[in-house]
Amino acid sequence: MSKLLATARKRRLAMELLKIRKAAELPRKRMAEELRCDISRISRIEDGKAVVSSLELSIWLSACGVQAGSDYGKALERLRKQQRHRGWWMKQGDLIPPKLQELISLEESARVIFEHRQVTLPGLLQTPEYADAMIRSFPVSGEGTAEEAVAVRMQRQEVFHKQDGPRAFFVLDEAALHRVVGGPKVMKEQLDKLVKMSNAPYVNIQVLPYDCGVHESVAGSFCLFSYTEPSAMDVALVEYLQGRLVLEDDDDVEPFRRSADLLKDQALGTGKSKELIRAIAQNLYVSD
Repeated sequence: MSKLLATARKRRLAMELLKIRKAAELPRKRMAEELRCDISRISRIEDGKAVVSSLELSIWLSACGVQAGSDYGKALERLRKQQRHRGWWMKQGDLIPPKLQELISLEESARVIFEHRQVTLPGLLQTPEYADAMIRSFPVSGEGTAEEAVAVRMQRQEVFHKQDGPRAFFVLDEAALHRVVGGPKVMKEQLDKLVKMSNAPYVNIQVLPYDCGVHESVAGSFCLFSYTEPSAMDVALVEYLQGRLVLEDDDDVEPFRRSADLLKDQALGTGKSKELIRAIAQNLYVSD
């Protein structure tokens, strides 16, 4: 894994430190003097590319007029301690490319996940067989064999079984439910899994039916990750042909927050969505 790969926790801490430094109107040069380090060190910290020590955080907070013992200060310290945590995805670095590690890091630390998909189904909801068909059709360099890539995708779904796992909201275009991936049998099992997952208390699945016409996000699929500590923060992720784009600036994220809310309003409710998914599954012809 690249040493410059910033985990979600590092980036969140970095954004908070940048925010309070700017609020205190302290130039980077002045903060470097407080920490007795090069200004390049301040840049790396605020870019999420450096591990912050306990002493550095204490000095940073003091320089910005923030009490280390306040709720906010304690939340920053908890986030700082988590910087060195090596999740399962980091221990499998040879099989998981940096961009995928970044996605998993966002999933693992989010309090709420929103995902809108138009063409295919989300990795967090896929069966092994559906995932295998997708991976073999669109192999990604650096993800190992198809079997290894499927195993990683299935392990990502364990995030829902964590004690402090996220609440997830999925808005799926009806087209993704009709697109047969891996054959009718695989697709029917996949749709059956969606019905089962929709019964889980931590998952909301809604469908945008064909008759809703042109909807809010007809331009593309995206994810939105929400965090509550040390302060409220959202991160948007947009996939494109050659990778993923992560957006953290509030002005960049706001259109995705608005789209997520509108998509949930435009989609069928969870009950009617489940009925539609079940009906599509029942209409699939599966030969013996």
